[in-house]
Amino acid sequence: MKFPITKEQLQAYHEEEDRIENAKEDLEKGLTMILDQLLIELRREMPKYSKVQYYDTWAIFEMYERHHPRYFHRGNREWFLERYLTRLQESFIGCKIRLDPSNMRVRIDWS
Repeated sequence: MKFPITKEQLQAYHEEEDRIENAKEDLEKGLTMILDQLLIELRREMPKYSKVQYYDTWAIFEMYERHHPRYFHRGNREWFLERYLTRLQESFIGCKIRLDPSNMRVRIDWS
């Protein structure tokens, strides 16, 4: 439930829809946190990555779920990978974002 809220929105309240919306909001907050950490790492190590022109990172849901249970839980697992890759594409414009499903590593390639 988002505020400010109208009388009509309160009258149309559905618990399941609210739970789904809250899960999506939590996922976005968690993804923002992960991306912020990724950007800090990339900035710090850019001299190394600029030589190879790619950066590898993880897309392992269980790892994030274990360390950040407030944001990542089984209820939003389905949204995680799709939204994670989309957010990476939004953050790294023009780069190739590739997922290796065998080890769940994501490569951000700007070569």
